Amino acid sequence: NPTEAFLATSERSFIDSILVEKARKCVIEGNGPIVIGVDPAYKGEFSKDYTAIINRQGRRAYDLKVYHGYDTMQVTGLIVDRINKINPDKIFVDSVGIGVGIVDRLRELGYGSLVMPVNSASKAINDNRYSNKRAEIWGLMKEWLEDVPCQIPDDDMLHDEICSQGCENPDSKNRLVMQKKSELLKSPDRADALAFTFAYPVHRNSDYDRIYTGLSTSVAGLI
Repeated sequence: NPTEAFLATSERSFIDSILVEKARKCVIEGNGPIVIGVDPAYKGEFSKDYTAIINRQGRRAYDLKVYHGYDTMQVTGLIVDRINKINPDKIFVDSVGIGVGIVDRLRELGYGSLVMPVNSASKAINDNRYSNKRAEIWGLMKEWLEDVPCQIPDDDMLHDEICSQGCENPDSKNRLVMQKKSELLKSPDRADALAFTFAYPVHRNSDYDRIYTGLSTSVAGLI
C-alpha cells in the first residue's frame, strides 16, 4: 500500500522517503521569487498522464493541481489564471511535446518575459555534475529537500512520484544520470512539475535582487 511504499524506499530511489515526509509536514513562509512549474500532458482519450502545475517561493512549494484531458489552450488558460493571481517571476514549462504550443501561446498573449521552455534532454547548466537538464533539476530538488526546513504539498501521489524516480550508475564523466521515464511504472507528473521550478536561476521581477534560498552547492542557490 502507499504508506508502506513511502517507508520502504527502494535501493534505487533517488530521493529518500523520509525527506519527503518531513517536507510534507513542515509549514513555513515563502520568501524570494515566485516560480511556477508546468508538466503538461497530452489530451488523448486513453492517456494516463496528467497536467501538473505547482508554485514555489523559496523554501515553500504550494498549490499543486493536476488536470486530465486538458488541451493546450485550456492549460494556457490555467497558467494565465495563476499569473493574474500570484504575479510570478518565472514560469517553467516542459517544452517536449505539447508544451511547445503552450509556450508559443503564452508568448503570443504577451507573457514572453515570464515563460521559459525547459527541455529535459538539453545540456545542464552544471555540465560537469549532471548528464542533462533532467538530472540537474532532480539533483537540485533533492538538495532543496535535504536542506531543511522546506515545505511541499501534503499529497500522497506527489510523495509516491518523488520516491519512484531512481538513478543509474554515473556516466563516463562521473555525472548524475536519472532512471529513464520509460522504465517507471507511471509518469511522475507532479514530481516533474516541482522539479521544473529548479530549471534556471531567477531574479525577482520587482527589483531584480538575487534571493538566496539555501542551495549552497549549486547554481540554483539563487533560485
